[in-house]
Formats: sequence, structure tokens, C-alpha cells
Amino acid sequence: MAIAFITGATDGIGREVAKRLAFHGYDVIIHGRNELKLEKVADEIRDLTGKSVFKIKADFSSLKDLKKLVKEIKDNFSKVDLLLNNAATFEKERKVTEEGFERTFMVNYLAPFYLTISLINEGVDIKYVLNVSSMAHASSIEFEDLQLEKGYDGYKAYSLSKLYITLFTYYLAEMLKGKIYVNCLHPGVINTKLLMENWGAIGASIEEGAKNVIDAIKYIEAHNVTGVYFDNGKPSKSKPITYDREVQRKLWEKTLKLLKINERDLKF
Repeated sequence: MAIAFITGATDGIGREVAKRLAFHGYDVIIHGRNELKLEKVADEIRDLTGKSVFKIKADFSSLKDLKKLVKEIKDNFSKVDLLLNNAATFEKERKVTEEGFERTFMVNYLAPFYLTISLINEGVDIKYVLNVSSMAHASSIEFEDLQLEKGYDGYKAYSLSKLYITLFTYYLAEMLKGKIYVNCLHPGVINTKLLMENWGAIGASIEEGAKNVIDAIKYIEAHNVTGVYFDNGKPSKSKPITYDREVQRKLWEKTLKLLKINERDLKF
């Protein structure tokens, strides 16, 4: 049986995708920060499909929580066919986590980076990694100020975090070529809680966003593509900077250093 792990699955696109994947035959692992919301989504999936659902509670702004999450997955699953890194935040004011990271940078980028490479490194058999990026990803990078310590702006922080996850996608895809298929997507401008709270109801429905994600998953599974950016469910192109191998490599090295991970300890 195929297993899908969806982060940020208690709201919006993540919640709808989790339900659809379960309906299409996947066993699903759902992640969220709130136990009651997790239980509610698990009940919805059970009622819809009759399937059992594995729930994981973790705060993606905490490395400590992420480490526990990795252990919990490893202890319970030898494989995860699809890892959908969907969890994200938008912070109007600059906030710093307990471990000293700017919160948007941590939740939208460091957390999926750490989760993905840790699960692979721990020997969990992953076939597909799909990272949720955005058409709003930035077109330039300042390596000396990755976390916007100088002149924070909420939209800029979000935009940069989506640039970072796209660069990571392409770098990891190349590194794992022939082993794991790593791709990213823009799900469309969708009326998620994040969009509504910051820009209002200017997008399409949650159902449309979930369909775009499922369409991308179906395409990836059918064609086994890697290092591809999807826009509204179809293969597309991200901004030119994202394809710069030197920029990808530099961000990779800086990220490992921030997370105190020695590249020599990676087994892939």
C-alpha cells in the first residue's frame, strides 16, 4: 500500500489533498500543530474512506519537535512513498524562534529541508518528494542576510522562503537522481487561510488548489520526472536564479551549517 505524508494537513490545501489521496487509495500520515484539528481531519478521512490515519503533532518552528517527528516516522514506517512538504506560515512582523531562526525562514524552508534530508538519512524509503513553492518566489538572494535581519518585510520573507525551497528542490533532485524524484509546485493563487488573512479572497477555491496538487502528483508518478517546477498542475519554469547550480550549492552549504549538519554524515 502506498503511503503519503502531508505536512500542514489540518487546513486548506493540505487538508483537502490528504482526503483526496486517501480516497485514491493512499494510507496517509497527517501533520499539524493542533491535536483537535488533527483528530477532526482524521475523522473526516476515516468517514470518507474507511481508512485508518496516522497523526503527528509537531511545531515546525521548533527543531526539537522536528527531531521527535523524524524519530516517530522512522519508528513507525519503513517507507513513505510520497512526502508532501506543504506546511507554511506568513509573518507580518519579524519573529525569532527559540533556536534563533526567523520564523518564516524556519517553518517554510529549514523545517522541510531538515525533515526531508533527515528521513532519507535515517533510511526511510522515500520515492517522491514534492515541495510547495509559490509563483511569488523571489528572483534574487542575499547570502549575507538570508533571514532578513536588516529591514524585515513579511511578503519579502515569504517570497524568499519560497525561493529557498525551490533552490533546495533542484539541488536535491540532482543529488538523488535515479533514486528519489524531487519536485516543487505552485498550487495556484488559492483562498487558503494564509491568503485570506493577508490579501483577502482574491484566489480560487481550496478544491482547485488541491486538484492542481493531485494533477502534479499524477504527472510525476506517470512520468517519473525530477527537478521540475509545476504551475497549476502542469510542468512549468521557475525564475532563472533557481537554476543556478552555484547559488543552489551555496544555499545548501549555508543551510547545513545553520542546522549544524556535517555533509560527511549524510549517507546519500
